[in-house]
Amino acid sequence: MEVYNALLKKFEKQGVDTKKIIFLKRSKKEEFMKDYYKIDCALDTFPYTGVTTTFQSYLMGVPVLVMKGFNMNSRCGESINKNLGLNEFIADDYDDYISKASQIQDKKKLSNIRISLRKKVLDSALFDTEKFTKDLSDIFENLVKKY
Repeated sequence: MEVYNALLKKFEKQGVDTKKIIFLKRSKKEEFMKDYYKIDCALDTFPYTGVTTTFQSYLMGVPVLVMKGFNMNSRCGESINKNLGLNEFIADDYDDYISKASQIQDKKKLSNIRISLRKKVLDSALFDTEKFTKDLSDIFENLVKKY
């Protein structure tokens, strides 16, 4: 509870109506996916990103605000967002993250993003398993030939 209160205070400092922020509790998998219908925008964790929950969010049509990272693990959210062309949901640093999170209040804009998000994700290179498999196979073949 202490963590939630600290986060709420940070948003409050930025002028966000904290009554609009809801922290969802752990639930069973069947209920968990339905929780995405209650979310306007997901806030990714840092320094290590959610990755799985980021993809779940996107598949359920929920954009994810992420922060740029400093190593491979912490850059996953940034990479996902860049691949989807969602650069506006990438914060440069902690202060930018708080600022962007406090500005994500345009329901119409979020609604427009959500409508096309699932298709955008499924049509992206991130889900092009045939191309990924071929590229990986080519890499392995080249390594075998080389060594």
